[in-house]
Amino acid sequence: MGRCPGHDLRTRQSSAAVSALRQTAPPATAHDIGQRRALAARERETTMTTITLKALLEVLLGMQGTFVLRNAHGSSEFKGQDLYLSSYEEWLTVYHATPPNPESQSHVHLKWHTFQRAVVTHEAGKTPSLTFYGPAEAGDYAPLLWYFPSFYNWAKGKTEIPEHIAQYETFVATYGTALQLVEPAATVEE
Repeated sequence: MGRCPGHDLRTRQSSAAVSALRQTAPPATAHDIGQRRALAARERETTMTTITLKALLEVLLGMQGTFVLRNAHGSSEFKGQDLYLSSYEEWLTVYHATPPNPESQSHVHLKWHTFQRAVVTHEAGKTPSLTFYGPAEAGDYAPLLWYFPSFYNWAKGKTEIPEHIAQYETFVATYGTALQLVEPAATVEE
């Protein structure tokens, strides 16, 4: 089992068929992702990635997607290319790097211990998201979502953006589609 600071990846041997497909497959389109995701899910039937929320957010911030906080009354989007993460006690805060006082612009405060799992959600023709759940949320409603960078350039007739599709595929190959969020003390470092 591989160990890295902040997360613990449990992997198993890939089947020859899946390995051969990955080696010979042409660059993916959004249409192909559903089929590849199904193969990868079968390959990882017993694989679960455990990771701290902080380590996961650090990965996501590097991908420059969009956070969406939502409740029964509405939702709020938070995005930018200059985001960074700060932690203090039970709080993880995502700030913009540009203002001299980070509290002077929009930012997101998250309590790390309230989120227990994250699941990749992907529907054909849509950009996938990572949905975050706590102990109380069930079904399709999650209070926090993170959208991967858009698969499509809508200004150019919904043309695909191969770099964003590849970024998503790399994330899924590395972390899987279901992540268990653990307390920082629960991770093992070498």
